[in-house]
Amino acid sequence: MKRTWIMPLLAAMFCVGEVVGQQQQQKSWTDSVQVKGDVRYRHETIDEQGLETRERHRIRARLAAEAKANDKVKVGIGMSTTEKGDPVSSNQTLTDEFSRKSLYLDLAWFDWTMVGEDMVRLVGGKMKNPLINVGNLIWDGDVNPEGLALCMARTMGDMELVGNGAYFWIKEFNPDSKNAAHGDAMLYVGQVAAKYKIVEEAKITLGASYYQFSNLGGGLAKDFNYLGEEKTFGNSTRKVVSQDGLVTNVYYLADFAPVEAFAKLSFWLDKVPVEIAGQYVINDEADNFDAGYLVGLSVGKAKNPNTWEFGYQMYELEKDCVPGFMTDSDRNGGGTDGKGHVFSAKYQVMKNLQLGATFFMNEKGIADPAKTKDYERLQLDVVASF
Repeated sequence: MKRTWIMPLLAAMFCVGEVVGQQQQQKSWTDSVQVKGDVRYRHETIDEQGLETRERHRIRARLAAEAKANDKVKVGIGMSTTEKGDPVSSNQTLTDEFSRKSLYLDLAWFDWTMVGEDMVRLVGGKMKNPLINVGNLIWDGDVNPEGLALCMARTMGDMELVGNGAYFWIKEFNPDSKNAAHGDAMLYVGQVAAKYKIVEEAKITLGASYYQFSNLGGGLAKDFNYLGEEKTFGNSTRKVVSQDGLVTNVYYLADFAPVEAFAKLSFWLDKVPVEIAGQYVINDEADNFDAGYLVGLSVGKAKNPNTWEFGYQMYELEKDCVPGFMTDSDRNGGGTDGKGHVFSAKYQVMKNLQLGATFFMNEKGIADPAKTKDYERLQLDVVASF
């Protein structure tokens, strides 16, 4: 009897073995996807001159996933709590009879390495800020800009040269809207920097940035407030008053094209990391109140259990140096037209659990000495991350 079934059986066994071998070699999806997040509980006290002291508790929750699509492309999405889509804060105040809290799309981006190993990258979508920021005069740390960014880096010995360009959307106007003639509000950024290793344990970063905000100056203030209100976050305005004395419209007075210079020195002092940073910004388009500066010091790093970190900032930010809706939302109550000091401390209790405290000792409304107010704010945080 001819055993004609032997060869087909051997072939089938070989194919099955080949498939199993390939499956064993294939990586699980968990090897290419990273999920991370955190939950922060905050007690906050705000003491502003002329107002009753405010006490509140707030929460922040963030969840993000990042995946490697292939050897050249990464993608990411993220969600966070926030109140009505606030672009400069992910906090939610504990209030409103145990009402459910809002969750928004916080990140949706791709990162395409076009040349070399991270030498030239194109980043698009709603992204973490791709620019170098050594201070928060221009950007609040919670702002995730939207648009496109081209990031370039090249290492030459002990120096790394960095160049970043950004094309961000601030406000897109429907052609049928009454504001269409004003044009879409955009932000164009060019940034160059050099990172130099002085010695093995000391590095310095020097850089400059140019920001061009188009169709922002002269625009309606409520068009650049996520709540659609007339709040201008400290910037100068021009008001239109009706015959009966009511304010009908509020417009930005200044255009914005700030130029930034920044520097950061990082080194180790007796096994303790130290960082000194400085930032200076001037708006060439403003006639007055056009400058801002910040100097900061950080000692230690709260990363491993039982480690500490201390920080200090001194700053002054004039009314029309930068758009107020983008800058730090905590310092002097948010926006521009303020100066003062910020003290902070962090303690890493255990892995993924940190305690923090920040104290703001500021003045707001500094453009007019007769209207300047003291502003103090204390934040006590518990942060659990994964």
